Amino acid sequence: MAFADTAVRNVLSCGSMSKVTLAEACEVGDLLAYSTGWVLADASDGSKAAKFVALDKGEIGDEINVASYA
Repeated sequence: MAFADTAVRNVLSCGSMSKVTLAEACEVGDLLAYSTGWVLADASDGSKAAKFVALDKGEIGDEINVASYA
């Protein structure tokens, strides 16, 4: 089960920022995991545990800002 909802999210504050290159499209506030690239985290797949929160919207191949918490 992916971590998903249809709400528009705004990140108001966050921890230290990093950059990642996406292997899957995301929206601001989506939880990201690393599984042969940065993809949406999946609660039912232990290999896709959440590592970062997306701070930007992005498409495959985009480099976006992320944080460990927001």
